[in-house]
Amino acid sequence: EKKKKIFIFFFKQKTAYEIYQCDWSSDVCSSDLKAMEEVARNIVKPVHSLSHISNESLAYVYENTLVNKSTRKALGTHATPSWLVNYIVWQLVDWIEEIPEDDRLILEPTCGHAPFLTAGAKLLSFLHEGEGHKRHDYLKTHLVGIEKDTFAIEISRLALTLADIPNKDGWDIRNEDVYNSDMLRELAKRATILFCNPPFEIFSKEEKSKYGGIKTGNKAAEILAQTLPYMRDNSVFGVILPQVFLHKKNLANLRKDILDNFEIRTICNLPANVFGKAKHISTVLLGRKRKAKKNNISYIRVSRSGLDTFAASYQAEAEVLAREKLYDAENYSFRVPELKEIWKYCKGFPLFHEYVTLGRGIEYKDFDKSVRKKQFKDGDRGYGRFESKIKNKKVDIGITELPDLFWVSLKQGDVKGFRYGHNKCHIPQILANYARSSDNVWRIKGLMDAKEIGRAHV
Repeated sequence: EKKKKIFIFFFKQKTAYEIYQCDWSSDVCSSDLKAMEEVARNIVKPVHSLSHISNESLAYVYENTLVNKSTRKALGTHATPSWLVNYIVWQLVDWIEEIPEDDRLILEPTCGHAPFLTAGAKLLSFLHEGEGHKRHDYLKTHLVGIEKDTFAIEISRLALTLADIPNKDGWDIRNEDVYNSDMLRELAKRATILFCNPPFEIFSKEEKSKYGGIKTGNKAAEILAQTLPYMRDNSVFGVILPQVFLHKKNLANLRKDILDNFEIRTICNLPANVFGKAKHISTVLLGRKRKAKKNNISYIRVSRSGLDTFAASYQAEAEVLAREKLYDAENYSFRVPELKEIWKYCKGFPLFHEYVTLGRGIEYKDFDKSVRKKQFKDGDRGYGRFESKIKNKKVDIGITELPDLFWVSLKQGDVKGFRYGHNKCHIPQILANYARSSDNVWRIKGLMDAKEIGRAHV
């Protein structure tokens, strides 16, 4: 916290360019002057100019040094890699060009270190037709960010200033909680370009009570619900969302609104290793507010093994999808299954639940206390984790094998919910993984415990 305050003070005194160029003596007291000069000297010493500092460097310092685990969880912080920012921004450049220059207003809610505003500044500069010396004034009035974290705001201001050297600060970054006021809706009425990588978390009961008027249960979906309906015709958007947005039942109306009022250009599904500190599986949604009679959507799937190729060339498995397919899907789902030929072939077959009882395993109040490798009093043999280890190293579980056995507690006081996890009747059971077992199309393993070895599973 002390480091954060020092950094905030340092950045608030001067912009990065001014730190390098100017005399500090008029801005800080004499007792601090030498220390501040030494800090500034050490920062600029390795480089000829602070203009060489990249936005990726600022993002890395912010997320890895100045955001702790609790803050990351509370704010849903997951920095957007530059290749993904550039992909989203430049995929929409032709539609943005069609917006009159004076109407191009970029809005980035929950902007963090402002990666989209920074890329947007470069795009607007590239498209700007006015005189060069007026470009900075134009950018200041056509870029708006909203951020709750005060330090992230300082980083975002610095990032924008570095992208616009030698001009000074003056950026419109507002210190607000986007879920706690009407500011987002009001700005959406003015904005014609929406870029965003919002928090992926769901609202807690306390947050729902605090904010009131929440239309969805998910923070990312709420950003769309509070912006897209209010934006002007021909406005464009490029957003990163959790993949559950594609099919979550309670978001069906929001998806239908998008189908009714927007032209969707791209749905791009990304694997779990895109964001440095977060393991979310995500999707990119690109569109424009315009009712089109015909809308063919580029549906892209990026696998874990193909992520490096996509980051370098934006090439991945893709298909063209007619909008009518999404209208016809249950709950207007945007999720398109892979292996369509197999699903088509299996259509009409009996369903699994017609022959077996399906359910989740035991949920514990304290997992580590209740599930152990070593035997303990009142413990029973069961499957504590869907994993197998040899010499303390995880190995892939074959479909003819079983996970390692643990000692698990069946005491009422330790259990939050037994569900279907207690095999009281000693009947054969099939164990299936709760989390996906791989990033490819075969994600669920069914392991047969025919001899009822495990009396319980989690």
